[in-house]
Amino acid sequence: MLPPGSFLTVSHIHVAPEDVETQSAGEKVAREYGRRTNHAAIMRSREQIAEFFGDLELVEPGLAWLPQWHPGRR
Repeated sequence: MLPPGSFLTVSHIHVAPEDVETQSAGEKVAREYGRRTNHAAIMRSREQIAEFFGDLELVEPGLAWLPQWHPGRR
């Protein structure tokens, strides 16, 4: 539950399924992360990430790559 007027922000790693080389590297990182911590690193598709928001209204630019939120900022 969120109070009226609240905003929810989610940051999540996403690798395009067709990017096989990066997917492979990500899986290695996820395994190592799980081995060294008490938490699992889970790679999810864009659709799976969108499901986190349920029926919440997304503000512009919506589900986007991080640089799209503040273009030109570093």
